[in-house]
Amino acid sequence: MRIKMRWQRPLTLGALLSGFAMIAEPGWSLCLSSTISARDAEPFRYTMALVESFSYAKSALSQVAPGDTPNGAPDLTEMIYQLKSAAEDYKCAAESVAGQPKSKDEKIALSAEAAKSTFLALITHEERMIQLVKDTLDRKVSAGDLAERLAEIRVEVDETWRMLLLATVAATHALVEMPQQKDEHLSKLRITARERRMLAERIESDFGLAVRVGMKGGQIPLAGSAAMLYGFVSNTDWKSSDTP
Repeated sequence: MRIKMRWQRPLTLGALLSGFAMIAEPGWSLCLSSTISARDAEPFRYTMALVESFSYAKSALSQVAPGDTPNGAPDLTEMIYQLKSAAEDYKCAAESVAGQPKSKDEKIALSAEAAKSTFLALITHEERMIQLVKDTLDRKVSAGDLAERLAEIRVEVDETWRMLLLATVAATHALVEMPQQKDEHLSKLRITARERRMLAERIESDFGLAVRVGMKGGQIPLAGSAAMLYGFVSNTDWKSSDTP
């Protein structure tokens, strides 16, 4: 997950300068380095990248709802912090799959483009909400208008998340080995038994044992995507690429 930092005491000039130096350093990112090796085969490499993007998205959704001020009104400053934190997580999610839309594998490219588009759209939604909150603090927008417009954006957010399910479906299709003979049936995946186990363990680690149950009604698209992918790589009806 992205490393989050909140300052608990005043910063010294040295600390500020160090922070600016880190931000200015080329290639420096708040996103953690991926564990995926360039030596891994593309089907596994992309699928693990997609799983990593799920993890960042889960972190974005886990942001704590802002508390109230002593007079019972929402803490808008805290809300801005939470929205900015979520946007940073979505940026890391998009970065996880950013290089894959250029893949020569059409199914991987399709999945990656859908996933990346989902996260970039979510960033835009977060930025719109941040601007609304700032306008409210500047008294350009009333509290009532803020609530109404935030609700409208959240409806759009719900629709945006549906694209992730499409990205996941395309990813499962990309894992299937196409038969070499006309009379052969689809029966084998393009990843090894070890790679399947690694994917399943990572998904289960991030989303819990609930993924074993599979997709179910009422799930948010992110949880549904994780459960779908887990069920696919764990399905013993599919042979691994290294199975005779």
